[in-house]
Amino acid sequence: SGNIFILKSPNYPKNYTANVACRFVYTHLFSPLFSPITTNDFSLGEGSLMTVSNGFLGSSTYTDKNPPPTVMYPLRPIVVQFLAGSGTGKGFQLTFVAR
Repeated sequence: SGNIFILKSPNYPKNYTANVACRFVYTHLFSPLFSPITTNDFSLGEGSLMTVSNGFLGSSTYTDKNPPPTVMYPLRPIVVQFLAGSGTGKGFQLTFVAR
């Protein structure tokens, strides 16, 4: 169980504009439970990327050629950042369960 959030790139499901950025931060510091992020749709344009960082475990960067898998995050904060390049694309939709 937990609160379910749908994370979307700007203007999703229509194309996002070039050079746009967005950030999501989850900071519930006292939860001992893992929080999953599931990729529902992921289609980024040239030069665009999404980075997911997790507490002290570092970060992972994803592009259209390297979409994110479903991941269970044990530590907080969880930060999802999206940076569009000079092109456009459909973007992404993720499901995040906050526990």
